[in-house]
Amino acid sequence: MKQQVNVISANSVVRLGVGAMLQGLGKYETCNEFNSVNDADAALKSQRGTVNIVDLSGSSRTRQNTKLSHRLIRLIENHHVLALCDLNDMDMAIALADAGCAGLLTAEVESSELDEALTRILHGRSFIGQSLTTKLLFSRRQQQEREICKSELGLSVREQQVANRIKSGLSNPLIADELGISERTVKHYVSTLKDKLNAVNRTQIAVFLQRIEPI
Repeated sequence: MKQQVNVISANSVVRLGVGAMLQGLGKYETCNEFNSVNDADAALKSQRGTVNIVDLSGSSRTRQNTKLSHRLIRLIENHHVLALCDLNDMDMAIALADAGCAGLLTAEVESSELDEALTRILHGRSFIGQSLTTKLLFSRRQQQEREICKSELGLSVREQQVANRIKSGLSNPLIADELGISERTVKHYVSTLKDKLNAVNRTQIAVFLQRIEPI
């Protein structure tokens, strides 16, 4: 008996392509096709443990699946989710891994890798494609280095808030308005930031922060 798999994608080409790969492998068949995570969540709410290939690549994103919505998180918690994501979107991949997604592959997956991922998932194991594994490890390392660097700077919470807004290009009056403090207080924090970061102006503050935490 073939293993039934649901395919979730806003892109009809992706749904057809994944369906064709599943059929070609001979061990799987498409059970349901859904246009969005919302549709799948509504249809599968009373079920548990189904296998779902969820396309979260840029070409297929909708407002419902651009980020980890509560419906996507619920799908991950109650079912086996194999997500397809972009190789250059490590924030999404990290969020999916942290949420407990059973498998991660790039949107350009080959049928052999898809088969390996599904086999491992059906045996209760997780799977991350090789290309994603390399980039995930690199992104995690960068994330850790940024956190270490930020902690060593010794910035207060308020200084970090002001610094982040300087990096975003906000003027002192706008920063004051957003944080609910006076413009004079903002100028004080800008001065302390210059001292701690050894910067001579706001541009250097922004450049330094961009280096340790890219936008």
